Amino acid sequence: MLPFKSIIEIDKHQKSPVYLQIVNSIIREINSGRIATGQKLPGSREMAGLLNLNRKTVIMAYDELMAQGWVETHPSRGSFISTELPKVNYQKIQPETRQKGQPALEKCGFPIVSNRYLEAPVYAEHSMLEIDEGSPDERLAPIEDLYRYCKAIARSKAGRKLLKYHDVQGEISFRKSLSKYLSETRGLHYPDENIFITRGSQMAIYLIFNTLVKKHDNVIVGASNYGAANAVIKNLEANLLKVPVDDNGIVVSAIEEACQRTNVRAVYITPHHHFPTTVTLSAQRRIELLKLAEKYRFVILEDDYDYDYHYSSSPILPLASLDHQGLVIYVGAFSKLLAPSIRIGYLAAPMPLIRELRKLRKIIDRQGDPIMEKALGEMIREGELQRHLKKSVRIYKERRDLFCRLLQENLGDHVDFKVPAGGMVVWTRFGKHIDLAELAQALKRKKIFIGIQKDFVLEHNAIRFGFASLNEREIYQSIASLKETLEELVG
Repeated sequence: MLPFKSIIEIDKHQKSPVYLQIVNSIIREINSGRIATGQKLPGSREMAGLLNLNRKTVIMAYDELMAQGWVETHPSRGSFISTELPKVNYQKIQPETRQKGQPALEKCGFPIVSNRYLEAPVYAEHSMLEIDEGSPDERLAPIEDLYRYCKAIARSKAGRKLLKYHDVQGEISFRKSLSKYLSETRGLHYPDENIFITRGSQMAIYLIFNTLVKKHDNVIVGASNYGAANAVIKNLEANLLKVPVDDNGIVVSAIEEACQRTNVRAVYITPHHHFPTTVTLSAQRRIELLKLAEKYRFVILEDDYDYDYHYSSSPILPLASLDHQGLVIYVGAFSKLLAPSIRIGYLAAPMPLIRELRKLRKIIDRQGDPIMEKALGEMIREGELQRHLKKSVRIYKERRDLFCRLLQENLGDHVDFKVPAGGMVVWTRFGKHIDLAELAQALKRKKIFIGIQKDFVLEHNAIRFGFASLNEREIYQSIASLKETLEELVG
């Protein structure tokens, strides 16, 4: 008998399980020729005695060797080395090939096709002060109340049913609450059947375009537009037709000219407030656009992400509130009201589209978060969300006024902007003598992050400066750092 006690290496200080150490040792001996094919192995009880191990450990090792094809068992005779061995090159299994603190794994062992339409997002480091592109201040959000509702729901008898697989269209009581909320705040009269809950507005945009648009279809957007929407359209290999945007929003006469030249499948708009320039689509143009949709039978995707924040006047009602032909799909989200990580968005659309969206959503994301949805529905019914919004509008208006005043006082020689009537950002154009990429890098060295988008820089040399997520101290710090950095760059 081979001296298995000598040739099987066991190190109980290794992280690799003992049974795998037995497996590795036997495979190594087979490959070296010291254990021949057809050779009988000691029984599990005998091998356990030789190695001073528990018999269950040896049984696990033999089972693994059988599973890999190294060992075969004959009833009443025992375990033998297989006569037909696996055709592999032996490499000793390492218990942990990558240790903590090692750099990211860059090499890929399989081919990757890069998507030329999509870019990886860039985020601020946790230690940085971030001037974002338009996010709410999560410190103001009633997060504790929201999770208190979630906890109470999860503990209830009815709530426990929500832990199971649920309706792909969204939790029903939330959709009912949302239906009433949209009617009261936007004049949108959609029953819950016409409302579809998503993980943020971006999922809604993706689902809609992937359902309605195919290769070579024509989709109209603003000359400057929400980059993620553009990326979805281009990823479908549809044609982006860009039309001008002025102080009254997207130019509808240019849309009509495009419709006269070619078939248009869809028009994507951000009416409150246009992304990125923050202008509001006028009431007159909304009516004109809706008439064009009726005439040329294209669909309007109305991404009303910024509807809730108005400081100078009341909001203009959505196009969807005037639509009687089923030509408008309305999209919104609660991420702008609460916090970016609260991924609850929605869309309102005719039933034929809803039925198709249910099919597509099911293969991407089986369902949303029904407990969170139900909790948010209860906050709407009890008026807590509305009270939070009222408080936020007051605070954000104060921050807008302070940010714009300091921006003019400190950077007026270098920038051009209009005080926005609503929303959470200031669309700020810089002089041509300022390199915004260089500015961003210089600020980063001072632990301040600004998000710049290549298209906005190339076309306008402009940045969306988000003021809503900054408190008074942070606004003063941000503007002071911008002024100091600009003086260093142009001085």
